[in-house]
Amino acid sequence: MKKAISLLVIGSAFALTAWWLAGGTEPAPKAAVQSRINSQSQSESRGSAIGASMPAAPTSPVVTPVTQQTAAALTPAQLEKRRLVAEFDKATDLKALYDKYANSTDPAQRYMAAKALLECAEASRQRGRTNYLQTQRDVRVSATDPKATQRNAAFDALLADRCQGFTAEQLTPAAINAAMAEAARMGDPAARAAQARGDINNRIMAAARQRQQYTLTESDLGTLQEAIKSRDPEALRQIGDFGTLWNRTEGLRVGPDQSSPSAGAWRAAWQMMACDGGLDCGAEHRDVLTACALEGACGAPNYQSYLQQFAQSPYQYQETLRFQALIRSAIEQGRWDWLGIGGTTVLGMRPPPAPQTPPKK
Repeated sequence: MKKAISLLVIGSAFALTAWWLAGGTEPAPKAAVQSRINSQSQSESRGSAIGASMPAAPTSPVVTPVTQQTAAALTPAQLEKRRLVAEFDKATDLKALYDKYANSTDPAQRYMAAKALLECAEASRQRGRTNYLQTQRDVRVSATDPKATQRNAAFDALLADRCQGFTAEQLTPAAINAAMAEAARMGDPAARAAQARGDINNRIMAAARQRQQYTLTESDLGTLQEAIKSRDPEALRQIGDFGTLWNRTEGLRVGPDQSSPSAGAWRAAWQMMACDGGLDCGAEHRDVLTACALEGACGAPNYQSYLQQFAQSPYQYQETLRFQALIRSAIEQGRWDWLGIGGTTVLGMRPPPAPQTPPKK
């Protein structure tokens, strides 16, 4: 079950930003959700084969993650960002939230307005997702299912429409880019991280068209490092879900020993860092809801418990905690090389060699 759950929830984490990062130019397939699941299934299968050959988890003492920072240790801006994150996650009407903050002079509020546009543009494109989830409810949840009440409640939360009231003009790529760029200009760390993702991905695609890879510039690295140093929960989530940054042809190397992390544990560690920073990671976390609805893995009170109880093996869970501690230490010490963003960083698939012209006879 753990393997199946991980396929579903990892794919869902990338859905929200995929369209905007691609520039909003490519239409999504009708079966977008299912295709993400299938794609992740292939990746996880390869990862499972690798994991099977790894040694058993070490018997060293369990690393206990640091709990969330106390309110007394947070700046007013950090407290405000936590409040806004919670407000966004619990909002049932994103149009009302957008109207509330679209012209604010506060950077974090402007980011939330831009995020509302981003989520609702994606929801508009993924109309088939609602039918897919409803079909899954009909197929997977029976009247005799002992967890029917919990699973139906999770499906209700996933199917809730929070995007009524937006016009088509408000959800265009140009409108979203402008809103995110303004929040970034005003200084919101998450907006800057999101904008950097979009810019870097565009340059990677441009390099690929020239049969080249893209090397991050000093400016790129500085922007990513500043976003991470902010410990803004939304910025940490953005960085953690930046698949293009971590999936490298030459392999990602992290930590003092420059080892290669497993993709699932590395992504989960960043999610845990975002939770530690104030992201809402309780029972309403999307990964927790998805696992309950689609797989019947219900009862986890928060994201960390979900990882431990359902999504990961004991070895993978310990790896997640170890990577979380590593990320925290790297930030505190400024060791960006421990995170794979401290020096020359080449992104994008290595282009195939140009076909050679056979010698003339």
